[in-house]
Amino acid sequence: MPVSKAADDYLEQGWAVVPVARGDKNPTAKGWPKLAAERAFAPEDFHGANVGVLLGPVSKGLVDIDLDSPNAIELAEYFLPATRTFGRKSKRASHWLYYAKGARSDALPFGPLPKKGSKEKRELVEIRAQNKGDDNCSHQSVFPGSVHESGEKVQWDNDEEIATVDAGELAWAVARLACASALLPDWSEG
Repeated sequence: MPVSKAADDYLEQGWAVVPVARGDKNPTAKGWPKLAAERAFAPEDFHGANVGVLLGPVSKGLVDIDLDSPNAIELAEYFLPATRTFGRKSKRASHWLYYAKGARSDALPFGPLPKKGSKEKRELVEIRAQNKGDDNCSHQSVFPGSVHESGEKVQWDNDEEIATVDAGELAWAVARLACASALLPDWSEG
């Protein structure tokens, strides 16, 4: 699906969109959170670009649970409510979408701390929504129709409806998933 068509579909769903450089995940337009919230970008702005969707109140309370950890991806179905997911070939179902009004962004890192000076990162499960502060600024995620920085296409995994959930219950499920993901490497039967 062309990126401009994906952007148009997302706008029709009431989501705020922002162009992102192809193969990147950060918008380049100066003042993009405000411009996207004001619906300043149109489908034609996405030719040769990726499409980012702003999360939180500007997109009807849309929340992205971003699973950077292979363990979290493996365990997600046991902790998170069924919903629409997307990812890329090497990381299927790494983004779980929900409508959860009032949800706030949070990052739950786990695992050993990287050595000083190392470029390694800790494993992460992230709630991507409105910032924790009251600045009404939202995070954004690169959505299907785009190309990941690895060169892989970002694609839908299923046709499920996006589940509507309580923000507190979702945060609790994500916290439990992060804990289980941290324990999984040392888990053994019995």
